[in-house]
Amino acid sequence: MNLDDLKVDWKALDTRLAATHKLTEKMAYRLINDRSQGTVAGITHELKRVGIFFIILLSVFGLVLTTNPFDYTKWAEYIPGALYSLLVLAALMLIGQEYRTVRQTTLTQSNLRESLGQIIRLHEQYLKTMNRVWQLSLLIGYLFGLSLFARHFADYGLTKFVLLAGGQALTVVVLYYLATWFKSQSPDAHIKQLKAHLRELDELETEN
Repeated sequence: MNLDDLKVDWKALDTRLAATHKLTEKMAYRLINDRSQGTVAGITHELKRVGIFFIILLSVFGLVLTTNPFDYTKWAEYIPGALYSLLVLAALMLIGQEYRTVRQTTLTQSNLRESLGQIIRLHEQYLKTMNRVWQLSLLIGYLFGLSLFARHFADYGLTKFVLLAGGQALTVVVLYYLATWFKSQSPDAHIKQLKAHLRELDELETEN
């Protein structure tokens, strides 16, 4: 084999290696894209479930306000239920907005990085806002429970009433700190997965 033939063979080998590298790179991008779409689908599925739960919750408080099962006699007793209904309605609007935005975000190889970053920021903001909703729900829930036995103040007396109200407040505080601790130990799985996909994309682009 002369030198010219060797150069031709080397060039052909180099071309095949480059083609193989491009194919492998394309497959890697497609794999990251498919995984990302699976994670996004998991987010939309979770949003559906949370939305259904809040719709049921809104229906329950709607029945409480319209049928008066607790025999309220004063308008002030309706305030916690009304506030809870408004809070649930606001949460439903937030869930709907998050669902529409995530569904409208298209993941392609050309915009994969930007789309992943956008969904991560969007979902993190959603989680922060929903955490505020949950905190407000604890406060309103406390007021709701308070309204149920406030009418018996004359029967309980000041000492018993304060003990009941304090015990309920202590329960809410304990539940809040337990839930906060649990959340800190278990970060959102979808955010974790999306950030992992983004790191894989960074590593792939660094190698190239």
